[in-house]
Amino acid sequence: MFSETVLALSQWQMSISALLHFVFIPLTLGLSLLLVALESLYLLTDKPHYLNASRFWARLFSVNFSLALASRLVLLCQFGAGSSYFSRYVGDVFALPLAIEALSSFFLASVLFGPFWFGWARLSKQQHWLITCLLALCLNLSALWLISAYAWLENPVGASFNLHSLRIELNDLNQLLNNPAAIFKTLHLLGLCYAIAAASVLAISAWLVSKNPNDPIGRISYKLAAPIGLIAILLAWPIQPTPSRLSQTIQQTALNGGDLQSLLPEVENHIRNGLTAYQTLLAWRDDDKNSALQAQVEQHQVDLGYALLLQRFTTHIENANQQQIQLAAQSALPAEPAALLWSHRLLIGLGVLIIAGFIAACVGGLGQAALKPWLMQLSILTAPLPWLLGLGDHFLNQASQQPWLVSELLPSFLSYSSLSVTALAINFGIYLIIGTGLVCVAGILMAYLTFSHARGAAQ
Repeated sequence: MFSETVLALSQWQMSISALLHFVFIPLTLGLSLLLVALESLYLLTDKPHYLNASRFWARLFSVNFSLALASRLVLLCQFGAGSSYFSRYVGDVFALPLAIEALSSFFLASVLFGPFWFGWARLSKQQHWLITCLLALCLNLSALWLISAYAWLENPVGASFNLHSLRIELNDLNQLLNNPAAIFKTLHLLGLCYAIAAASVLAISAWLVSKNPNDPIGRISYKLAAPIGLIAILLAWPIQPTPSRLSQTIQQTALNGGDLQSLLPEVENHIRNGLTAYQTLLAWRDDDKNSALQAQVEQHQVDLGYALLLQRFTTHIENANQQQIQLAAQSALPAEPAALLWSHRLLIGLGVLIIAGFIAACVGGLGQAALKPWLMQLSILTAPLPWLLGLGDHFLNQASQQPWLVSELLPSFLSYSSLSVTALAINFGIYLIIGTGLVCVAGILMAYLTFSHARGAAQ
């Protein structure tokens, strides 16, 4: 049997570690696109204020890019320290898009960052524009690979259970690369990242203009960020695909306020099929020459993950009784569906407010007239809303997927390392201190660069 305290600490540690890394991603991705737009305008018009705006946002971009690298190392340590069984059981599949990302787009982005940062005076404006475009492309391709790995957790296609290694292994690379869940995740997460970055740029630009109404960097950046943010937040709301797995049906039913109890018989049926696979697997391991037993395992192995839900209620899955099967089936449903429903509705309402804020910024930024004081104040006050939407979306997604870490393959309570409560608390504290420290450093550096520019523009 496992400890609920260990499970809760492990889940919070994984979520917080991912969240602290995510803080740097939206600004890195969004500012890369803004830099491409500004350098393109400079290339076309040769006006120096576009170059000055590019250099200002390049400083803020560099802060986020550098600290994103550091927070990435913290997150990678999490898989070995706190999620060792997850890494062993599904690591062969989950790590593949991460490895491709690290060895291709992420590596190229790291290489290009040097010429980007040091090449302002050494490269022609055409060459530096090309470097900036390639850097933005590599960063967004890197995000696509990461989203592909993330989407596989919700829709684990192209992989199956290996009877000999007792692990989930890749059997169809094409299915993995063309995962339909990745399309929705890409639109949703990238749109959300760009919206967060655009709102942050709007707030900083509005503050700069409030300090100096003639600051060209603030005015130019505001006019560019507003339409980008509006398009991005609309992209973050694509129509969700039709659920292809029972766990996805349960998730959508909970978020839409449907009757979850009506799904219990189907869940119990999957658990019984998985129990048959588990019992037959034990028999086949004692007689691995028996082809009939192997065929029976292969017939039911798609539901083997449901049998693992029983381990929360008994140490001997093969001897599970009807009561334990019912308890396991109930555990596959959200414990607090009302909380999920109202959280989902709250996030929708938050999204509507964000859309209204971007529309106001787009309309107010039209023409050459000075930005209205109320509009600048509105942009500053609404800047945290996309961040809250991103945080809420992350936690709602994690909560609605329970009890699975890998949908219908690996329950959350089996995914984490078997550490003591004390060891986990120490680990959690270390990760939290390092991650929070990096976020604070980023905030301090960005504030310093913004205030320095405002003082220089005032003089």
